[in-house]
Amino acid sequence: MTRLLVRLFIKEGDKTGDPEVRQAYGVLSGGVGIACNLLLFLGKLLLGFVTGAISIVADAVNNLSDAGSSIITLLGFKMAGKPADHGHPYGHGRIEYLSALFISVAIILMGVELLKSSAERILNPAETSVSLVVFVILIASILVKLWMFLFNRKLGRRINSSAMEATALDSISDSLATLVVLIGMAINYFTGYDLDGYMGVIVAAFILITGIKSAKDSVQPLIGAPPDEGFVEKIHRIVMSHPEIKGMHELLIHDYGPAHADVSLHVEMSSQLDMVTAHEIITSIEDELKSQCHCDVTIHIDPIVEEKTEEQ
Repeated sequence: MTRLLVRLFIKEGDKTGDPEVRQAYGVLSGGVGIACNLLLFLGKLLLGFVTGAISIVADAVNNLSDAGSSIITLLGFKMAGKPADHGHPYGHGRIEYLSALFISVAIILMGVELLKSSAERILNPAETSVSLVVFVILIASILVKLWMFLFNRKLGRRINSSAMEATALDSISDSLATLVVLIGMAINYFTGYDLDGYMGVIVAAFILITGIKSAKDSVQPLIGAPPDEGFVEKIHRIVMSHPEIKGMHELLIHDYGPAHADVSLHVEMSSQLDMVTAHEIITSIEDELKSQCHCDVTIHIDPIVEEKTEEQ
């Protein structure tokens, strides 16, 4: 299924280094996430109202929050491909962080309300109607989420996207949340013991944890989080792979949104190199960094005066 979707919606899907191809993968991931999560939300919401199960309604809201996250993924890849303009010389990438923060706050508020509703259900139990249809829909939901895990993990690994791999892991978390609801419904169906309110509290906790984590991840880049260690190591490896470079320091990385960073650094080179050669080496390094790390780079040369040997 994943291969079929890639063939249908992404031209030249093998060219994962191309920004337009990366954007197409992001749009595909976000579009599938929105469609699947909205369908799960509507199905579970209707089921929750019919059965009177607050835990199913809570799980439906959890899927709605995932649809919001998919919108953020879609927006992020779209904004990353939008060129800078006069009013925004560094692009529009940080809009994703602001949008993600807004949705995170909404998720937290929904989680709090569901926590209250679930607590009220525990204090004032209400009859829950459980049928085989409930089990069919919940099991189908788990299977859909497991497929979404495999789908996003495969796309994430193909284009080396941490955002997609995080979305994949979130699908596993959602499967576990739905499994908790399923267990509660099974206990009710076979024993008559209603755990709906307690299951609702657990799912609300899942939603709150997701919202708080998402808010934290959104705020960090805006207030100046340290750069990813893997990103720093990759820059260092590329720069130092050139034998003419004797060392590097004063690496500065400014995050202007996903796949858009401004990088500046100092490199040490022999003072005996002529300016043309040094310029060609620096240009080559900047091109490599821009291609492999998707960043804008400025490199300053610090000449190293090397001691001459006796033969010289």
